Amino acid sequence: LRIHQKVAVSRGIKSSLLLAHQVGTGKTFTMQTIAMEKRRLGIAKKPMLVVQNATLEQFALSFIKLYPSVKLLAPTKKMMDAKNRQRLFSLIAYGDYDAIVIPQGFVDMIPEMKRGYKFT
Repeated sequence: LRIHQKVAVSRGIKSSLLLAHQVGTGKTFTMQTIAMEKRRLGIAKKPMLVVQNATLEQFALSFIKLYPSVKLLAPTKKMMDAKNRQRLFSLIAYGDYDAIVIPQGFVDMIPEMKRGYKFT
């Protein structure tokens, strides 16, 4: 990571963060590193990153490039269709993953969580 990315990772671990950098400055690697560092430090159990619909595959591939041994769940269109959706929800809830990446259009399909559930 470049110096500005390391600074952003440090900030992102400690508090909320907006990455409003220009194209090509490494926002993707920064977000992925924040997620993995939070997991490593025990701040997050299973980080979920929400990305633009059109960038899901590209984001997942760059995640694997940055962390080759990552256990990543990045669902395919088939996994998200109505027929297979319940199985996907089970994988998200109970699967052993380092991180989960979903497209923004899928967020509204996730069933409501029980009261008191805290996303970290």
